Amino acid sequence: MLKIVKILVTKEMVVALVFIVSTLFLINSGFSEMRITTQDGRTINVPVNSKDIKIIEFTQDAASLSIEGIWDSSIGFQYQITQSRNTFTWEVLKPIREHGQGTISGNTISASWRGDNGSGSASGRIIVVAPQNRANRIEWSNGVIFFR
Repeated sequence: MLKIVKILVTKEMVVALVFIVSTLFLINSGFSEMRITTQDGRTINVPVNSKDIKIIEFTQDAASLSIEGIWDSSIGFQYQITQSRNTFTWEVLKPIREHGQGTISGNTISASWRGDNGSGSASGRIIVVAPQNRANRIEWSNGVIFFR
C-alpha cells in the first residue's frame, strides 16, 4: 500500500533550496566573483570563471614603482640605481666598474650594461614590493638576484 506523506514547505525552505542548488551549480561550473576593494573604499565586483584562472599577479604602474637606491646582489656586486619614471641607470659601487640602463613595465624590468667584465643584457621580474611601492627584490633572467 502506498502511503502519501504531506510535507509543509515554507517560503524559507524554497529560498534555501534555490540557494544551495545555485551555489553547487556555480562551484561546479567554475564561475565566481572577484571582489576588489580600492584604497578609497569602493568595491568592484568582477565575474570570473575560476577554472580559467592559473595565476593572479598584482602589478604597479611603472611610474609609481620605485627601484631607486642601493641594491646588493647574489654575485656580490653592489649597485646604485637612479630612476626617472619607467627608465633607470645603475653604477656598480663595488667590486668592479660597470654602468647599466634599462626600463620598467609593470613588474617586468630589462637592462643592458657595460663595464670591466664586458657587456650584457637581461630581463627580470620585480618579485617583492614593500610599502610605499618600494621594490626590494628583482630576479633577473641570467640568474642574478638584486635585493635590499
